Amino acid sequence: MIRFSVESDCVPLKGELVYRAYEYSFDFKVESESELARRAGSEGTISVVVGTLQIEVGIETGAVLFLWGLHAHNTQWRRDRLPPISWEKGCVKVRFEQEPIVGVSQGLAEVGEWQTTYDANTGWICVSCDDEGDAGERYVEFAEDTIAGLTNEKLVSLWLRPRWHQERFEEGPASLSSAFET
Repeated sequence: MIRFSVESDCVPLKGELVYRAYEYSFDFKVESESELARRAGSEGTISVVVGTLQIEVGIETGAVLFLWGLHAHNTQWRRDRLPPISWEKGCVKVRFEQEPIVGVSQGLAEVGEWQTTYDANTGWICVSCDDEGDAGERYVEFAEDTIAGLTNEKLVSLWLRPRWHQERFEEGPASLSSAFET
């Protein structure tokens, strides 16, 4: 079992969470490569996988760094209002039962197990293990615009507010709502 804990004495990783509609994927553009390397440690990284989303984790430190990966908005997301949540800024750490190996991801959920909800009014996206809504007891922003919902040392949701890129060569963000219309 993969367990999660919180350290409140640090700040979220700075950068920009983006969603590229033309690739159906999330990416995180880190602001400081040296800060990323410090948080990850010297032993490399692995991913904790939720469907096709990758949660990047430093092997040496156990620090949850950022989120990236495929997540098709045109087939996997539903549009609905999301409840407001309150979150703290901090770091999320992972404890693995088995020693992690560089380059070998560890699965948390299979494709389709978690529900994705997009709230067009707020721009928030919630990827949750609960079909009836998020069951988080504590919310921690570990990277800019990227929040983990935790309950009893388990990850139960991811709250994401990306900048939206509709076209491959566009300079600025587009509306998430327009992608659902195509």
